[in-house]
Amino acid sequence: MRKIKFRAKGQTDNKWHYGLLVYLDEEVCHIKEDELHTYICDSNTASQYINLKDFNGQEIYEGDILKYDYSISLVRFGNIGYDSNFNGLTGFGLAQWETTDFRGNTFMELWYDFNYNFTNVIGNIYDNPELLEVKK
Repeated sequence: MRKIKFRAKGQTDNKWHYGLLVYLDEEVCHIKEDELHTYICDSNTASQYINLKDFNGQEIYEGDILKYDYSISLVRFGNIGYDSNFNGLTGFGLAQWETTDFRGNTFMELWYDFNYNFTNVIGNIYDNPELLEVKK
């Protein structure tokens, strides 16, 4: 069963909170971590878990920046389709990525039959936007 989970940065503590998205408008959202803790967060940072993990077991969310071979990729959305054991591969899925290759070219990709086990989450667009800048 697919796990529905979100994350967003708290408005007052500037920390990431993970859980259910229980309220969302243009400025704020509420993330309910458990029965006792609900946090008011910045809705611009709200992002959904795409139900996949990277090579190190870290959950991948929209807005995460992934490193794969010679490219840096930004997760736009993912997990449209998912089969955990397709031809012996784990992490089979379909996702749209904005990719910058090692030459500095940026383009959109739609990957199907992609093995997420060879990716690493190296940051996200909220905390590490400089990771998407091409170094010349």
